[in-house]
Amino acid sequence: MINWEKFNELFQYFDKKTIFEVIDLLIDSHEESLAKIRQCIKDRDFPAINKSAHYLKGSVGNFHDPITTDLTLKLMEMGDNKIEEGLEETFAKLPPAVDLLIQELLEYKKKFK
Repeated sequence: MINWEKFNELFQYFDKKTIFEVIDLLIDSHEESLAKIRQCIKDRDFPAINKSAHYLKGSVGNFHDPITTDLTLKLMEMGDNKIEEGLEETFAKLPPAVDLLIQELLEYKKKFK
């Protein structure tokens, strides 16, 4: 769930068009980002897991959703430390969390259309 207080604090000086553009960037790129992380995990390419999770963390971090942020941070740590145990299980939680975040953001956009 989005921390709306922090979200509003971050975006308070932006117009709706700019906020929507940032939201759309996540919507447009999340599937590719998740597929990249999935492939890196399959390949056990730990530096790429770290890098790909970091990229997604930057995107989801804009919206102050602690669940997706924590999952991407954990994947970054696992990639950085070459931790295999729990890697797939941690990743498995990420796509549904990102989907929920996107649903919240789409609902937010609907309020201003």
